[in-house]
Amino acid sequence: MRALPCSLRFRAFGGARGKWEIGRQPQDARLAGGLRALPASCEVVCPLSAEASIVCEWNPRVIGPGASCVEGLRPLASSRYRRILVLGLAGGLTSSASSGTVFRVRSVRNHLGEPVFRQPAVGCFGVGADLAEADIACVDHVAESPVAKAELARRSGCQLVDMESAHVATWCATQGWEWAMIRVVLDGPDESLPQGIGRWCRQDGGMNYAGMFLSLLFNPGSILSIPALARSRAVAGKSLRQALGLQAGVKGRT
Repeated sequence: MRALPCSLRFRAFGGARGKWEIGRQPQDARLAGGLRALPASCEVVCPLSAEASIVCEWNPRVIGPGASCVEGLRPLASSRYRRILVLGLAGGLTSSASSGTVFRVRSVRNHLGEPVFRQPAVGCFGVGADLAEADIACVDHVAESPVAKAELARRSGCQLVDMESAHVATWCATQGWEWAMIRVVLDGPDESLPQGIGRWCRQDGGMNYAGMFLSLLFNPGSILSIPALARSRAVAGKSLRQALGLQAGVKGRT
């Protein structure tokens, strides 16, 4: 579906630190990483530590997967920055959303295609202005198979799927904040994810090694899909960095 397997470059399981452990650096430190258009009054967040490792120069805050991201957002309530830029991976639901394609989120919908009441900031804070736009469906489970993705695409009318977008948009609405989102496709509409991959991630966004081991133990056939998943993660990470203007030769934290 989305970012849950993104840490699958075997040496990259650790990723960045959890959401309450990441130290905050001055905005200038993040700007030095290479993003030309990132405004100073913007908090950069990623649902998972493995996503944060892709853009580690900006020291993004890890907020956690799914609905748990709300807990990770709460420390930002006292921030003087009232804008949130979400960066991360997503699942592709249509042929236009193949692995490695980067999109600016145009609207957030639920699994039935009903729009979330708060739309993203116009212009995405000046980031990724030349990126294609896409609608994203926010769900509460991982769309692991092409069949599940096709059904979700039919019901929602969206090109992308994730598990956080609606929660972020709703939280920002209650705080009076603006938000924007850029997602890169990890798994395309015809690609399957390992069964039980939703258990591979902790609620703080870190890797759940025990959950991964148990899911592979009960679904040993999923082991065969790990190499392809690792390749997709590498392609997605490279594409996102290029889209954001980060130096191609600098790899994310492993």
